[in-house]
Amino acid sequence: MNNVIEHETSALMNRLRGFRANTQGVSVATVILVLALSSGMSACQNEQNSLPKTTSLPEVQAQASEMSPREKMIHRRAVEAAVWGMPIEGTRGLLLGARNDVGGDWNDVIYFSKPMESRHGFLTANNQVPYFVASLNTKDGPLVLEVPGASNKAKFFGSLVDAWDYPFTDVGPAGADKGNGGKFLLLPPGYEGDVPEGYLVFRPYTYAVHMALRPVAEPGGTMEEQVAYAKALKVYRLSEAANPPATNFIDAYPKKWDTLPKYDISFFPIWPPPLTKSPC
Repeated sequence: MNNVIEHETSALMNRLRGFRANTQGVSVATVILVLALSSGMSACQNEQNSLPKTTSLPEVQAQASEMSPREKMIHRRAVEAAVWGMPIEGTRGLLLGARNDVGGDWNDVIYFSKPMESRHGFLTANNQVPYFVASLNTKDGPLVLEVPGASNKAKFFGSLVDAWDYPFTDVGPAGADKGNGGKFLLLPPGYEGDVPEGYLVFRPYTYAVHMALRPVAEPGGTMEEQVAYAKALKVYRLSEAANPPATNFIDAYPKKWDTLPKYDISFFPIWPPPLTKSPC
């Protein structure tokens, strides 16, 4: 079956190679997805592929008009799959940005000592409050996110989402802890082990869980107090609960930090693992 798909898409890929996706054009990356999902392409390879050259819109339209009905069908299915996969592409940008720009990784907390500026690429961020962001991984067992209670200086506003960007709980006064703080226990998919008491328990669909929290100042609170409040967050394995190690905090404010999706061939290689719940 994979050989058939490769044969049927080879002509289309040759026509599409050399220009990027735009609102009316199409990228070879959209076709790559058809092969990636059908053949189980390794997700953690080739993340630094070179970008295809840009082609003008009239040239794109001219090439598209020459497609056969079969090519158009493959093209449309690939575009639909790309749109369908955008939530995963948005969340995986958090991890790639941590790895590529600030030296972070799974379970590190990337924070901003001041509000973001133009060098920080982040979907839907504002420039009014500092952010605390993390990509959490339960592949090796249950994970605990320990959240401080709201204070007279600051409180949390934000959510936890799975790899599909599906929010499964909020944090802070509007969240599961109701502003009192607490220990959010994140269980891996299919977990059947013991669940201790005293935790706010969640069973997200994927191993990957992404956090984006904002410490919002109370009247009279300062930016420094917001950041100090949020740095009371803790991330550790449930197996380490008796003596949790220190959480690794990385200040991304002084650095370039880019988490935005790239609409080129690198859009696709990460996909199969999230589809099978396995983080890269």
